[in-house]
Amino acid sequence: MRGTTRLGALVLGAGLLVLSGCATQPQPLYSWGDYQPLIYKMYVKPGEATPAEQVTQLSQHIDKARAARQKIAPGVHAQLGYMAYLDGKPAMAAEQFTAEKQLYPSSSEFMNRALARLKTGAQ
Repeated sequence: MRGTTRLGALVLGAGLLVLSGCATQPQPLYSWGDYQPLIYKMYVKPGEATPAEQVTQLSQHIDKARAARQKIAPGVHAQLGYMAYLDGKPAMAAEQFTAEKQLYPSSSEFMNRALARLKTGAQ
């Protein structure tokens, strides 16, 4: 009888240990918001995600992520900058390209080219 009680306690303890390991999910490294669905919509359903709509949604996402102290995902500032440029807001575009470059130095070469093209007015 004693062996059965110990075995039951051992099984119960192992079950609780397994369940407690599932209780806490790791937090994502970056805050993506609606970035990925917007990109998808932009390419798959052209016209449904207008530059103005994307500027609004991405700006709101960045504000919310900053308020929650979350890291903005790579590419979000670059996309916001490109959409701002297409929406006729070159100053905002330059600001966002610079933010992308500062947050993700690996994007510097691409962002420098985007900034240079922005200065010349090329797309």
